[in-house]
Amino acid sequence: MQNKGKAVFYVIAGGYLMYLAYQLFGTRMNDGGKNYMLSLIFSIFFVVAGAGIWIYTAIMYQKMLKSEAGKDDEPEERSEPEEGKESEGGESSAEEEDILNDNISEY
Repeated sequence: MQNKGKAVFYVIAGGYLMYLAYQLFGTRMNDGGKNYMLSLIFSIFFVVAGAGIWIYTAIMYQKMLKSEAGKDDEPEERSEPEEGKESEGGESSAEEEDILNDNISEY
């Protein structure tokens, strides 16, 4: 859920940069020679940055959807006790306890 919110924020930020580029380009046409090159440079920068953010967001969103789809497709693994592994009282065998103790001591 947090990644979806981040993706929406990035789309809005990219859109805002594109809007700024449009506004700067429009004022560049009205100003004529005053700050002409500066407005042009920043317009191009904002267009490239906004498009880059949108492309990054699209790639991030596709990866997120694939990972969510992969989680849904995988069946949940159930560990069912095999015959002879557990005693009637639900206690584990001595071998299982040794394995668990070895795994715990490694950490």
